[in-house]
Parts: sequence; structure tokens; C-alpha cells
Amino acid sequence: MIANSSMYNEKQALRYQVDTFKDVLDEHYETLNQAKRQLKEKSRVKKIILTHKIFTFSNLSRRDENSCIYTSAEIKSIDHIPFE
Repeated sequence: MIANSSMYNEKQALRYQVDTFKDVLDEHYETLNQAKRQLKEKSRVKKIILTHKIFTFSNLSRRDENSCIYTSAEIKSIDHIPFE
């Protein structure tokens, strides 16, 4: 009888540990998924910024095809966008 009681207590302790490990694993998966969402959003924003810079630069190039002289304001308008 004592052996059965001891085994039951040990079984309950192990079940508790398994449940705790499952909870920790779920938290890690949640953190991973959140990091993936943030990476996807930052990549999307970076792509938009890069596209805007390329578009702006190509418009400046087309406008001044015969001349390679740009004002400092035009150059700064391209570089003012943060690019991480």
C-alpha cells in the first residue's frame, strides 16, 4: 500500500513537471512567432523604403539625363529616409 502511494505521488510530480515544460515550450513558441511577425514587418518596411529610394533616384536620373549635377537638397532628399 505504501509503495502504491509513493508511486502515485511520484507519478503526480512527474505529470506536474511535464505540464510545466509544456507551458514553457508554448511560451517559447509564442515568442518565436512574435519575432517572426516583427521580422516580416520590418522586412516589408525596409523593402518599401528601398523601393522609394530607387524610384526617387531613378526619377532624378531621368530628369537630368544630360547633366550629372544635383543640388545638395536633391541628394539629401534621397538620404533623409532611414535605412536599417
